[in-house]
Amino acid sequence: MKFCDPHSCLFLEKVLLKSMKERERLKIVRHDFLDLMKEIQARNSQLFNHDIIVGIFLQYLLGGFETSGSTMAYTIYELCMNPTIQTRLRNEILTVLAKYVIVTQETIQKMVYLDMVIKESLRKYPPVPFLDRACNTTYTIPNTDIVIKKGISVFISLTALHHDENYFPNPMLFDPERFSSENKSSITPYTYMPFGDGYRNCLGIKFGILSVSLGLIKLLSNFEVIPCKDTPSVISYERSGFFLVPLHDKIYVT
Repeated sequence: MKFCDPHSCLFLEKVLLKSMKERERLKIVRHDFLDLMKEIQARNSQLFNHDIIVGIFLQYLLGGFETSGSTMAYTIYELCMNPTIQTRLRNEILTVLAKYVIVTQETIQKMVYLDMVIKESLRKYPPVPFLDRACNTTYTIPNTDIVIKKGISVFISLTALHHDENYFPNPMLFDPERFSSENKSSITPYTYMPFGDGYRNCLGIKFGILSVSLGLIKLLSNFEVIPCKDTPSVISYERSGFFLVPLHDKIYVT
């Protein structure tokens, strides 16, 4: 299934191939993701061709850019609509930065409330609002006569799951306390899966959380966000596309 603009894909392909040729010509080694792809290609050029490399880069671009950006946008929206939560988070960020100055992985780990806020944002606004899996064995759902045949694709709505009041009481309330050390153990397994679960969960979990954390730290350590005249009381979403995107791709705050 194609869901990317062909012109954008062609542009990305040209940039990647040009970069690979330049590195080969100038003997440039940067020990980055592109170098890793080249090493794998050198070991098996028939299976790991240019089309595969372009596809992998496109997947990482979509999975690592849009998802982090939308999570930041939704989190900022909730913070401006919930000033008490924002004040507590800003106080934590400023307190930790005053002590450690430089933002490192260890510094971020000390921002416990930041982690709670991000997890609650991912619950209420899962960036990719569904999981899809292909059934590899014919399976009958227990206590029903529903049979899922081998090869059938199964789609699970994360939005419905994360908004189910049986698992998350008052689901439309933005409440980071759901993920406090005291409460997170009470979350029913497999009811919170913003990155999927199992062997085929998202490869970029840590990178995604780190990206959002850094963005929020940079913003909230310098600014307070408040609603403006165009800030919606309730967010509406685009009804097509791969990601959970606000209507017209915009959320206004000040």
